[in-house]
Amino acid sequence: MSRTAAAISVLLVEDEVMISNLVASCLIESGFRVHEVATADEVLRYIKSGASVDALFTDIFLPGGMSGAELAERC
Repeated sequence: MSRTAAAISVLLVEDEVMISNLVASCLIESGFRVHEVATADEVLRYIKSGASVDALFTDIFLPGGMSGAELAERC
């Protein structure tokens, strides 16, 4: 069964507001559902809440000491 972009939920992790807005707009225009957060801690809380996430789109350099690569591994 194939999935359309509209069915894909993207968790966008970016602490720079202007970059986050730009990337989110592009993803939304392409039909993805996007939830924006700014820190690794927010990601972990979001995932622990049971929210549906199909893809993680993350910055590499995040505030708080955890890199995007470390965050992806934890997810």
